[in-house]
Formats: sequence, C-alpha cells, structure tokens
Amino acid sequence: MIDRLIAFTTAAALVLAGCGGDDTQTSPAPPPVFTPPTQPSSTSNTAFGFVPFPFDRTAGSLQRVHDLTDAHADFTAVHLDLIGCVPWAEMLEGEKLPEWLADEFAAIKARIPPAHFTYVSTTPTAQNRINVAPQCGATEGEPGPLPAALKGAAFDNPQLVGAYLEYNRRVLEVFEPRYLVVGIEISELALQAPAKWPAFERLYTTVYQELDQSHPDLSVGPEMVLQTLMGPIGTTVRPLVEQSDFLGISFYPYASPIGEAMGAPALPDPPAQWQEPLDWLRDYTDTPIAIAETGYITRDVDLPTIGIRLQGDASRQRQFLTDLVAAARRDDYLFVVWFVPVDYTALVDKTGATGEALDLLRIWQYAGLLDAELQSKPAWPIWTAAAAK
Repeated sequence: MIDRLIAFTTAAALVLAGCGGDDTQTSPAPPPVFTPPTQPSSTSNTAFGFVPFPFDRTAGSLQRVHDLTDAHADFTAVHLDLIGCVPWAEMLEGEKLPEWLADEFAAIKARIPPAHFTYVSTTPTAQNRINVAPQCGATEGEPGPLPAALKGAAFDNPQLVGAYLEYNRRVLEVFEPRYLVVGIEISELALQAPAKWPAFERLYTTVYQELDQSHPDLSVGPEMVLQTLMGPIGTTVRPLVEQSDFLGISFYPYASPIGEAMGAPALPDPPAQWQEPLDWLRDYTDTPIAIAETGYITRDVDLPTIGIRLQGDASRQRQFLTDLVAAARRDDYLFVVWFVPVDYTALVDKTGATGEALDLLRIWQYAGLLDAELQSKPAWPIWTAAAAK
C-alpha cells in the first residue's frame, strides 16, 4: 500500500506546481484582505478531514497517522487515485475485484473510525488526467493489459462507461460514502486535451444519472483544479458543474507556476494568492463547494530537474489555513481535505529516488501540519479548533 502511495505522489505531482528555504519567512507578508476568526463557529457545518498519507515507509507510521487523523478529523477521505488503476476487465465481465484490490479495499475500510463519514474519489483517467486509466493487474503495483474492447476507446465508449459505472457501484458497496467524486482533477483533461472533454462529459452524465437513481442519498460531483477554473476552462466545464450535487476543488496555492505552464492563469503573491481564488470561487457557481484536496508547504524546496522553486513558509501556511477555514464557514463548504497530515521527509529519504522522481516526491514533503518529528506547526491549532466542533 505504501509503495503505491509513493508511486501516486510521483505521478500526481506532474499536474501540480509551485514557485521558493526554511520555515522562516524571508520577507514580511502583506496584510490579509480580511481577518477571519481563529475559533470555529458554533453554526458551521463544514467537516474537516485528511488523506491519511504515511510519513515513513513503515506500518507503524501509517498507524500513527491514522491515530492522528482519527482524533482530529470529522471524516476520512479515500482517494482511490492512490490505487493507480481500474479493474476494467473484471467490471466488463461482471467478475469479482482482483483479490489484492478487494483486500486493499477491506483494509482501508477497516481503518475508518465508526464516527467518521466517508468521502471517496474515483476517476476513469490515468494519473496524467488525460488517458484512460490502466487495467489493474493480477498483483498490486503491476498493471495488466487493457481489454481489447477498450483499447483506443473514448471516454464515452458504452463498454467503458458501463465498466466504470460498475466499478463505482462496487466502491459504493464497500465504503458506503456520503460523497463521491467522479473524475479527479478532471479540469486538467479539458485544459490539456480539450477534444476529449465532450466524451468525458457524456460519461459523467450517465454515471451521475445512474447513481442518482440507485443511491438517492449519495452526493456526486467532479473535482476541478481551482487555478484552472479561473481561466477559460471554467466556462467549458460549467455545464457539468451545474448538473452536479457538489463541486470538489483541488487547490494548492503555492503550486501556481506549473499550472501557468499548462495554460492556467497565474496566481498573485500571498495572501492574495489564495484569497482572490477563494473569493472568485464564491461567485463562480451556486453548486455546493467542497475542498477535495489542499495544502501549503512550510519551507522552500528547489526542484532542479524542472527548474522550479516551491516557496513555503510556516506563517504563510497558518494564514492560508486560517483564511480557508473562514471562507469555508462564510460560503458553507461541505468539507475540507488537507493533504498531508505530517511532513514525510523520512519516506522521501528511504525511497532512494533521484532526479525528477525525487523532485516530484518533494512537492508536498513539507505540507504537513506537523513536522517530520510529529511536532505541531503554527497552523496546527487552527486545524484542531476548526475540527473540534
């Protein structure tokens, strides 16, 4: 499981970015546009949760992360992009999930506290957000051959749509979530491969309508990258957003430069870097909002192979989270997911990764609300206050 999490971090980082050393702020930050409260509102319904990502390559670290997130979260986020595949062949044939995948689902389910509700995200795309997801292999971590019926298939191919719908039904049967994302960071498909967007939109509409009939208490929505939505893509994807039960948002404000390179508009300097997008989001849609994944790093990281410096700062992380909590209350967000709980320096050191793989692993390395020694950062009290409803 942990090896797949590592693989996910490397692959998913291709669609993120940031722009430059330590937890000390190098220059005074401009004053915030608004001054949010630091204590949770008694009337706030926003839930707060984590992706329980391990900070070390040990089973013990995974348990410690779960102990932490169980105590300081309202729900558990199950991000099935971590699996890295879809069992297309089994779904086409109406067969059982691969044994390793069924075991993985059972293990994830067993770790969810009874008091938590569950949010699950699935996607028919590969982790580049453009191609069809690979077929799950007979053993974990090894993709299998895509079924012949799906080779070269568009996202609206009837067999692909049917298989993906069946996969989601199996996921719902296991996890019984309150919220389901269909299409992780799917705005990037519209941005990078616009010719494929209409086919995905048809897939999404079919899956949404079918699940609405069979699971009327389930809320279904897509996940979009906020920075991308602020450009022309926001208009392209709006019809899909408006038909959904909620809109999931992926937002890493320090990650602006690669987004810019991919065609998204540039974000301003902090704190407008996050305040302006959150204000923009308020006016974009009346569809309920959820922050499906977010974070902010607390030290600068150089990524030499891709020529980028990620700029991070502990006080800036605290201000971002403070403003995010305020926006969540103000705009009645459904939930907020923070990625990651703890800095995963030990995990990075043990992978043996070099070059681009190392650079990509480090994108979220210092996004934890606790450092690698499990000591709280300045933002941690903001989180615990928000989650302690």
